[in-house]
Amino acid sequence: MFTSRAKRWLLAFAATALIVAAVPGASLASSDGCSTVVVYGAGFANCVHIDGGGLWVNYARVSADLPLQGNTFPSFVGCQAHVEFYNKLGGRNKRDWNSPTVDCGVFNAAGRAAIISLNQAVPAGKYCGRVWISNNGKGYKAAAPACMKIKR
Repeated sequence: MFTSRAKRWLLAFAATALIVAAVPGASLASSDGCSTVVVYGAGFANCVHIDGGGLWVNYARVSADLPLQGNTFPSFVGCQAHVEFYNKLGGRNKRDWNSPTVDCGVFNAAGRAAIISLNQAVPAGKYCGRVWISNNGKGYKAAAPACMKIKR
């Protein structure tokens, strides 16, 4: 029915498929999502990149990318920023991680991004990242969240 060459090829293919299927969390890999926002008159894309596999998340990179119409990330005197990565689950499965607050100028110099290291398994669900910007200590405004699903 099959030649010996075809049999070897099928065996190699089946072995490769088993190895790939055995890799834990091969379903997530890396995911990206963005939303377009304007905060304090500055337009940018709020983006989140999740690195990991399955329910395991190595890190979330939340950024203010792609300035719109020549705008940049806010840089007025007293501007502070931090990023948040969170899930939309309720009850005991709710998770929320925040980066340290920094001067907006430092945030810009760091490539308009902050990394939140998780290195842990998380519950399946919808996860979001957003940038929070403070107006000289008068409270924070949040960029629209960029969200995606993490599933088994």
